[in-house]
Amino acid sequence: MSEQHTITRSPLWMWICGLSSTALFLTLVAMAVHIRLALGRWPGFGEGCHTALFRIHEFIFGGVGLFAVFVAGPIWLIFLCFRSFRVSRRIHAFQALAFIGGWLLIYLAGKYDPTPFTYWFLD
Repeated sequence: MSEQHTITRSPLWMWICGLSSTALFLTLVAMAVHIRLALGRWPGFGEGCHTALFRIHEFIFGGVGLFAVFVAGPIWLIFLCFRSFRVSRRIHAFQALAFIGGWLLIYLAGKYDPTPFTYWFLD
């Protein structure tokens, strides 16, 4: 019962920072699905999808990416310095594992992607 109380006491911003890399991975997967459905096939090099919805998707990916890369880690560490944001070591370990796990998923998706999407996206 006390563990449930500590979970509900956990600040939302700590979880947002912890899950930001996972959100970036999910945005990347949604972007791949979007381009596949929009073109009906995987795009070739130099080819683009010039629709308004895809530009919005790129904008969202950029925002989530900037937050995950440059903001989430330092802000999470700064929050740990304040007692009011600390919950328990276990909860913070889950948050750190979620952050690292999201980056691991992004790395593995880029390394073992069987489609040409990653090469196209990085082109």
